[in-house]
Amino acid sequence: MKWPASEAGRFGGVNSFGFGGSNAHVVLQGYDKVQKTNSQKDQTQIFTFSARHVDALKKIAENYITFLRDEDNTDTFSDICYSSTLRNSHHDLRVAVVADSKEDLAEKLQHYINGETLNEIKEGRVNEDKEKVVFVFSGQGPQWWAMGRQLLKDEPIFKSWILKLDEMLSKHADWSLLEELKRSEKTSRVSETNICQPAIFAIQIALYEMWKANGIYPSAVVGHSIGEVAAGYVSGALTLEQAVLLIFHRSRVQFKATDKGRMLAVGLPYADAKKLVEGKEHRVSVGAVNGPALVALSGDIDAIEEIAAELNEKDIFHKLLVVNVPFHSHHMEPLKEELLASLGEFKTSATKIPFYSTVAGKIVSGEELTPMYWFRNVREPVFFTDAIQQQIKDGFDTFIELGPHPIHAIGINDLLALNKKKGIVLSSLRRNEIEKTVFLSALAALYTSGFKPDWKAAYPKQTKWIKLPKYPWQKESYWVESEEGKKQRLGSLEYNHPHLTRKNVSAREQNNIIWDVTLDKRTYPYIEDHKVQGPIVFPGAGHMDLVIGAAKASFGEKFSFIEDVNFESALFLPDSGEPPIIQMDISHDSGDYFIYTKSRAKDSQWTMCSNGKINHIGDEFKSIPVNLEALKKKLTIPVPVKPMHDELLESGLYLGPTFRAIKKLWCSDGDWESLSEIEVHESIQSEFFQFNIHPGVLDSCFQTVFGIFNEREDKSRKMGVYVPRHIDRIKWYNDVNSYKLFVHGRLREWTDEYALGELWIFNEDGSLVAEFHGFLSQYLKRFSW
Repeated sequence: MKWPASEAGRFGGVNSFGFGGSNAHVVLQGYDKVQKTNSQKDQTQIFTFSARHVDALKKIAENYITFLRDEDNTDTFSDICYSSTLRNSHHDLRVAVVADSKEDLAEKLQHYINGETLNEIKEGRVNEDKEKVVFVFSGQGPQWWAMGRQLLKDEPIFKSWILKLDEMLSKHADWSLLEELKRSEKTSRVSETNICQPAIFAIQIALYEMWKANGIYPSAVVGHSIGEVAAGYVSGALTLEQAVLLIFHRSRVQFKATDKGRMLAVGLPYADAKKLVEGKEHRVSVGAVNGPALVALSGDIDAIEEIAAELNEKDIFHKLLVVNVPFHSHHMEPLKEELLASLGEFKTSATKIPFYSTVAGKIVSGEELTPMYWFRNVREPVFFTDAIQQQIKDGFDTFIELGPHPIHAIGINDLLALNKKKGIVLSSLRRNEIEKTVFLSALAALYTSGFKPDWKAAYPKQTKWIKLPKYPWQKESYWVESEEGKKQRLGSLEYNHPHLTRKNVSAREQNNIIWDVTLDKRTYPYIEDHKVQGPIVFPGAGHMDLVIGAAKASFGEKFSFIEDVNFESALFLPDSGEPPIIQMDISHDSGDYFIYTKSRAKDSQWTMCSNGKINHIGDEFKSIPVNLEALKKKLTIPVPVKPMHDELLESGLYLGPTFRAIKKLWCSDGDWESLSEIEVHESIQSEFFQFNIHPGVLDSCFQTVFGIFNEREDKSRKMGVYVPRHIDRIKWYNDVNSYKLFVHGRLREWTDEYALGELWIFNEDGSLVAEFHGFLSQYLKRFSW
């Protein structure tokens, strides 16, 4: 029925007048759909998409480009970004793009498809959810006349905190923080110490609040020189009032040393720098240690010039710093009484998160951050590298610098490289770059590495969910098989492995390739030789032997390598009686496999012990070549084997004779490498060649990396037990052909929590048997394997 609208609109009534006792009348007003307009200015935001397969990522990007450039698409840019972050699943392969409009996003997605690198495009693979991040508060040096200006204009959180700190500083200062941050380049005083330090501090606190608002909280803090003031507040040791008082008087007093001396950056390690100033200590000293081979000297002008001339002759890097106050030198000593008097007595609190001191080079308690500590912060050297080194040792690998421009990234990256650890070092702002874009690009990098931002904080309440392009499923068919493979799939091929028997009933799906696994110590006594904190546990090495055997039998010559192996739950075996029901379930199409177990009790449930993927579709395995003969010449430091096994026993890992196949073991001198000579125990020689590689022998191969622990600095500290958790890829090249093997292990990451590296197994004749990439072992804190 046509119902024309009057000037006042459409109105209608609905009533239920009757004899039932309930009388009601409702007046309704007509709804006319309001056409969306794009008059509202778009804001810079993060758009995300993710996939489970790398091929899907570019297809998704292509679909979004079409979606974004569709002339009939009236969805707002905010709604699109909101829906991508809050209404889509986040798979392990992730891409995040920082853009300010639909067209800008479409252009950047095309750059991504073309393989071009932009700072606004972040891509990563998430192996685990990450939470631990260090907030690094920069020292003096990154200031510039327009720092924070864009955020001050466009970011309400940033602006509100600058205004708050301006008001708090006005109780002490005769100048305005807000006015100083708004000065032109010509009239700016931001490089003057008494203005610079409070301004950097204010920007750091405002950035901290922005990170919090986006769901990123520090698990530890560290500050370089003046950065310790902000770090002290964020740690919970200082109140904001104390921090403001401190930064004001610290900068005011240090300003009095203007033009008393200079500072010089030098490309030398700390020990060499100390030798450089020998005999001149009363005139110049090491003011800061900023990297493994980067220090800053501070002192008298003539002494600095003398050293600069000496370094110039030796062709050693040096550069005069653009500061006119010789911080952390003897010129700070006369300022002591005035600084302490200005600060008075204030009581600090216990830290809520660890405060890594660059005065002490380690964690200090909040109660120690008294006025005397802050004079030490002014006078003594900045041991920045010691503090960062300790954080890396404590398991931190993600660092965000809070300041107007990054100045500590090189030092942190150098330390990560020195420790052979991969890490992420991000900056909150960069000079002469769009500030919101830089900030969001760092947030995007955190997301693609496994952090979980608070996406809701980025969007106004009126933002709504819209339908985005659907996930482009990879629909290729992999049903390609040889006659042998067909026989294997149909169960007509016999396969001789001690623990594998073909079966046709799956724990998951009827059409999968199913193998029964029989692990009975009454038939194979070696099984009892592996116990973890008491119970018998079938080792991760045994899982690998089973999978290699099943892969050969299930896919024949199509079997290429094994990848993405995960050890989820321990496979317990009884001390006596019947073993549990164990089954290996393999998807013929994808090659995904799962090893399940359950007890023989009625109504018992399946437990998944391990899983991974058997690659049989022709993907290429990229080998890492090693030379066995060269290794024998290189790795010559002997490692006693019996003490190593005794130490493992003390830590809860019992290894019987068949699991103690290492006869000789050598390690490197600081390169995290080892080499072992393996001999098969006589008790299993009769059955040895029935396996691809006997579980006891393969486990001994895995033990080779324990030899690297002999390189630890504190030999009195027990190494503990590390158990397999994940392996990226395993390539099986040749059958084992002798009772003697050689194994090479190499670690690229090693902490108190985990060890990560590679492993190569060789026959006695030097032929390569197997290659393991990305072998991750986890320190056994409680029973899990």
